[in-house]
Amino acid sequence: MFTRLAWGVIGKHLPFVGANGGMGLTLKSAAEGDEIWMIFGCDKPMILRPADDYYLVIGEGYYGGANRGELMKDMPESVEVGDMIGGYRVEPLRLR
Repeated sequence: MFTRLAWGVIGKHLPFVGANGGMGLTLKSAAEGDEIWMIFGCDKPMILRPADDYYLVIGEGYYGGANRGELMKDMPESVEVGDMIGGYRVEPLRLR
């Protein structure tokens, strides 16, 4: 049972190494140049594809230390664009 369940998750994903050396899993539909973002309101990292002045949502991913809200645990009450949280900059996004 565990093997079937694990393959159901892993079989749809590919491993990757992030720019800072962290390891994660991404959907097989992800491509080189896609980015992993933590989006306020999402409990998992999202895979986004830059396109002109917006991003296409590819789907959810897994990134070590960034799941289940770990990056958001020390979130201040007020957040502004440009603020740094856990070593990451808060940036605005346009999604499609």
